[in-house]
Amino acid sequence: MALEDRLEDWRQAGLIDGPTAERILAHEAEKARPVWLWALAGLGCLALALGIVALVAANWQDIPKWVKLGVHMALTLGAAGTAWTATRRGALWTSEIALFLFAALILAGLALQAQVYQLTGELWRLLMVWLGLSAPALLIAGRSRLTAYALSGMTIWALASAAFAMDGSTVWELLLQGIAFGAPWALFGAGAVSQRSFAKGLREAGLTVLLPLVSLLHLTWAGEIQSADAAKNLVRLLPVAAMAGGAAWAALRYHHIPRN
Repeated sequence: MALEDRLEDWRQAGLIDGPTAERILAHEAEKARPVWLWALAGLGCLALALGIVALVAANWQDIPKWVKLGVHMALTLGAAGTAWTATRRGALWTSEIALFLFAALILAGLALQAQVYQLTGELWRLLMVWLGLSAPALLIAGRSRLTAYALSGMTIWALASAAFAMDGSTVWELLLQGIAFGAPWALFGAGAVSQRSFAKGLREAGLTVLLPLVSLLHLTWAGEIQSADAAKNLVRLLPVAAMAGGAAWAALRYHHIPRN
């Protein structure tokens, strides 16, 4: 009804004639999809997926290791293949969902291999491995905020986990902690070079983390800092300053003004 009202307003304003309005309505009617049907189909798929998950979870210990790893590998390759094919065909959301699932399956695969082979280690190491395996694909093929938010969140989580796991006893650890603190600036700077939805997602994620941090900076003046801690903080600030400067340069260099 909203479309019909707008078309009637345009017809009365002389922007279009009656036959044109009828052709527009016919065209939109051909593309219309019943929302309730898609909703029922989605609920049915969700119920089926939950049933499969429950069945697998109940028999998890009885499933051979090679079956677990083989199925996971097949799902990962299927997600990667779907993302690649959909990208070539220009199917944006199919590609994005498949790419998101690919990244999620990489993380699940690392956890699965740790369980199958009884591997132990710190969480930040697993997250950093995921970052090395998945970030290139997300950066190269990501086109929407879905993959941008996934990459941003995992990047901040991985670097923050690594930073908190280190005591800052060496210069390299201090620099890594600084990189973790400056990651939001890096996301903002990377997102400033383009106006694509993926780049906008990176900028938004970076700002979402930066704004609370900046608003809390004044609290640091309330405490006393020892000379040794001040020296360590200076080293930590070097990557942060570099990333903030790079983000500012990118924002100024690639500033886009929308044109009407």
